[in-house]
Amino acid sequence: MDQIDFPDKYENLMRIAQQALADQRYTQAKELLLRAYDLEPNFEANSLLVFCLFELDEKQEALSQAVLHESEYLASEEFAGFYFDLLIANNDFLYVRKLIASCTFPEEFEQSIINKVQQAEQFSSQMERQNIREIHRLAELLPTMAPAEQLLMIKKIEELPYHEFVQVVTKLIIMPEVQLLARAKMLESLTQVKECHPISYLTIDETLVQFIPKSLPMPENQPAYQELRRLAEEFENQDAFLSTVLKEEFAMQSALVYPIYDTYINDPNSWFDLTVAVYRNDLPADYTEVEIAEFMNKRADILKEMMILQEGIRY
Repeated sequence: MDQIDFPDKYENLMRIAQQALADQRYTQAKELLLRAYDLEPNFEANSLLVFCLFELDEKQEALSQAVLHESEYLASEEFAGFYFDLLIANNDFLYVRKLIASCTFPEEFEQSIINKVQQAEQFSSQMERQNIREIHRLAELLPTMAPAEQLLMIKKIEELPYHEFVQVVTKLIIMPEVQLLARAKMLESLTQVKECHPISYLTIDETLVQFIPKSLPMPENQPAYQELRRLAEEFENQDAFLSTVLKEEFAMQSALVYPIYDTYINDPNSWFDLTVAVYRNDLPADYTEVEIAEFMNKRADILKEMMILQEGIRY
């Protein structure tokens, strides 16, 4: 007699859970799907679990589970639409815009999602006007806050409806009282959502410059930083510890000096050589006093901003 192959435990759980979903027994289905996902944490179990949690009105938990498989949700319009609905239900409007800007979907689909976001923002604006007023009040106080508090406030500001978020941020990023990294992070948010209107920005040397955020690279994609990181990685063969220190310093510099890091340091090779020389307390003879002084002054300005940030976080 041929041996009968019975489904394994995961398949049993999924079969019973799907029947429970069909019968709208969502609480039972949730427990079954959680057990199935523990056994095999795959997209099949996750998508059904997230749908179940959504139907149970456990939208925050549904989103926390869905984020684990974000790339798979964004792989097709059907699942992407559900994922965007979930984000909108959790009032994460700005992140929806960031995803739409960074993904490639048909224009009609993208516009339908943006329309949903706009409708949800309007509804949220009506229902949560008091909360929005409070965020605006705190945003006005941001320049007086400690550096660490300013960075935390950015997350609150990102809860504003898109156009209000842009209005608030464009005012803050030209204020010298706002810590440099906080200004850079707010500009980075505008870049992420591909804001297409020109904005003014106060740089590390307190110069007002104009950019279109949509056209800017992200901090880690600035050519000067990528070249410095490459040089630091190659330097690992000579001094592994200093290589690590250099990579950390250049990463912080690119974040602080964003988006003018390329023009600020001018020549990545010279900047790298002189930084290594400073750590080794051995300035090279093939640079003029003027070149060394310019480097030292610029690096000192960056270190000053880093110290302000570290002191603010410490206290």
